[in-house]
Amino acid sequence: MNNTIRATAQNLLNAARIARDTLAADRRGDTTVAAFLTLHGCNEAWQSRWASAFGHRSADAYRARHGHQPRQIWQSVNGHATRVYCYPLADVDLLRDAWIHYDARRITPARQLAA
Repeated sequence: MNNTIRATAQNLLNAARIARDTLAADRRGDTTVAAFLTLHGCNEAWQSRWASAFGHRSADAYRARHGHQPRQIWQSVNGHATRVYCYPLADVDLLRDAWIHYDARRITPARQLAA
């Protein structure tokens, strides 16, 4: 019973963290890789396969530009509370560059449909 209570408490805490961080990111105008990919028509299956690599590429570009890690927020990823990077609007071009990289390799959903 104690494990069930602990798990429920942890789930509630994670849900609160996700809601708090999502609201704060929205207020700042920040975006995450998942939000960017969803905006570009990527479904959950595509994101499950490619979002991690896309995110690594974006984070590497951010570190190269700024010399430090992007801000992190809590987000639900495949049903688990996970720390993910979020990017200010001034750095959305880094996400667009990653999109162009994958689009050129015919990996993006639009390219797969056109192939």
